[in-house]
Amino acid sequence: MCGQILRSLLLNQQKALLCSVADGNVAAFKELFDIYRTGLYAAALKITKSPYAAEEIVQEIFTVLWESRLTLDKVEDPAAYIFTIAYHQSFRYLKKVAADTALYQALLNRAK
Repeated sequence: MCGQILRSLLLNQQKALLCSVADGNVAAFKELFDIYRTGLYAAALKITKSPYAAEEIVQEIFTVLWESRLTLDKVEDPAAYIFTIAYHQSFRYLKKVAADTALYQALLNRAK
C-alpha cells in the first residue's frame, strides 16, 4: 500500500514537471534532463552498444521533448512516454546504421 502511494505521488510530481515544461519553464526542462539522462543513456547504450550513439540519442530525445513541449501536459505516464521515445530513437539509429552499411557494401561491390 505504501509503495503504491509513493508511486502515485512520484507520478503526480513527474506530471507536474511535464506541465511546467509544457508552459516553457526552462528550469523544469533542466530538472527533467537531470532526472532522466542517466537512465536514458543506459537504455540507449544497451540497445545500440555505442557510447557515442547513446549520447546522441539522449540529446535527440530531449530535443524532441522540447519541440513537442506544448503537448506534454497530456502525458499520463511521463517515464513510459520518455522511455518509449528512447526506444524508438535507438531503433531508428540501428536502422540507419544498417542502411548505411548496406549502401557502403553495395558501393564497394559496384566498384570491384
